[in-house]
Amino acid sequence: MRWNGHCAAVPIRSNAAYGPFAAGTVLLRPHPHALMVTIDKIDELKERLEALKGYLAIEDKRGRILEEEKYTLDPDFWNDQKKAQQVMHRIRELKRWVGLYENVKREIDDLEVTFEFFKAKEVSEEELDAQFKKANDALEELEDVRGVTANLDAEESWMEAVMA
Repeated sequence: MRWNGHCAAVPIRSNAAYGPFAAGTVLLRPHPHALMVTIDKIDELKERLEALKGYLAIEDKRGRILEEEKYTLDPDFWNDQKKAQQVMHRIRELKRWVGLYENVKREIDDLEVTFEFFKAKEVSEEELDAQFKKANDALEELEDVRGVTANLDAEESWMEAVMA
C-alpha cells in the first residue's frame, strides 16, 4: 500500500477478496487522516447552521434586541435601576446568542471562500482542511451550547412546575 498524502494505492493480488476487480487492478482508498473537503460537506455545514438559526430563533432575537434597545433611549429608563438592569441583561443575552451564530456563519463563509481559492490552486489542501475544521468545530460548539441550554430550560420548566 502506498500513500500519496490523500489516498492509498492498494494493488489487488487475487479476485477472491475483491469480487469483480481483476488481479493487478489498483484501488484507491482515502487516507484515514484526510478530510477531503467537498462542496457537499460545506453544504451540510450550511444546512446544519440554517437549522440552528431556526431553532435558536435568531431573527426573532434580532428583533427583540431592537425592541429592548428602544427602552434604553427613554430618558426615564434608569429611574428604575432594577428594571433597567433586567433589560440590559436581556439585551446582553440576546446579543450573545446572535454573536455565537454570526461567528459560526462567518467561519462557514470563510470556508466557502477558501474552497474557491483551493479550486483556483491559490491555497493548499491543508489550509482548506484547517478552515473546514475551524468552521465545523465552531458549529459543533454552538450545537453543544444549544443542547445544554435546551436541557437547562427543560429542568427550569420542570422545577417551576414542581414548585407551583
